[in-house]
Amino acid sequence: MHLVSRRAIAPEDVTVSLAEDDAPAWAAGTSYALNEAVVRDHRVYVSAIADNLGNDPALEDQGSAAARWLLYRWTNAFSAFDGVLTNPSGAVTGDGTLKGDQAGYGLDAGESPLIIDMAVDALDTLLLFGIDAVEVRVICIDGAGTAVLDRVAPVSGRTVSSWWEWRSKPFTAGSNKLAVLDVPASTIRVIVALRGASVALGEIVAGSRTYVGATLHNGTSGKAVTASRYEFNAYGQLQLVTRPTRNEMTYACACDAAYWARIKPLMDRMAGTLVGAVGAAHRPSTIQFGVLGTVDWSEELPDEYEFSFTVKGVI
Repeated sequence: MHLVSRRAIAPEDVTVSLAEDDAPAWAAGTSYALNEAVVRDHRVYVSAIADNLGNDPALEDQGSAAARWLLYRWTNAFSAFDGVLTNPSGAVTGDGTLKGDQAGYGLDAGESPLIIDMAVDALDTLLLFGIDAVEVRVICIDGAGTAVLDRVAPVSGRTVSSWWEWRSKPFTAGSNKLAVLDVPASTIRVIVALRGASVALGEIVAGSRTYVGATLHNGTSGKAVTASRYEFNAYGQLQLVTRPTRNEMTYACACDAAYWARIKPLMDRMAGTLVGAVGAAHRPSTIQFGVLGTVDWSEELPDEYEFSFTVKGVI
């Protein structure tokens, strides 16, 4: 069982093949009307006041009722970094354009309308979620510009013919996710290219993974949690209030007592943050993205600790 701490990637270290044309770029000398949208730092903001002049959207306190700009969402080009799976970056053939030296790595914007190019540091794991494409190509590049890993994965699920293959055949890609667990240590740049006429990518988790224990089959399971419920309105009528449904994965694990003392503080620090979870590399259902919940453990055993935790899927 591994947890992947998500490394922050600065927008200036990312280039995307898509134009950021969700709205006009914010200009300090322009007066904006109520509900007018602008793009600032790869995010779309909507004006909450009339005659909105000289107020930088990036400096507005989004927790204040007096905010003059309201954050609507990240731009389509950068939505794969916003932490929300249901707000993907999407493209169709003809949208994308190559940037910099990408042509030298054999990339074709006609075949791959969505190409994300990232400068990275201290990376050993790359997880992609919410994929809608025919196939995904991942290129890891070192400081000399050499492609130290170049992998093409069809995104169509894993085909197995027996229980033995189900237990032993390594997982590379599922119907909507991809795991690259062998990113070379020399990697300083990663290119992700989605191939297809119409493609989308929900979220990128790039970071380093930590082994937290052996995954136990008994006790590891997933579920869908819905916030929809019936409520009485102001007139006493019972009505269904529809709210989003999220997926949760509960992992049961075990490790020796000495190792538990090392990883428990780490998991406490990661609680409440976005993480990638890899329960078993050959079982795509156990590879999830979401908020790490609190850790529960049973009474201390003589030689090992048994514990569990939940990753609450981000909708």
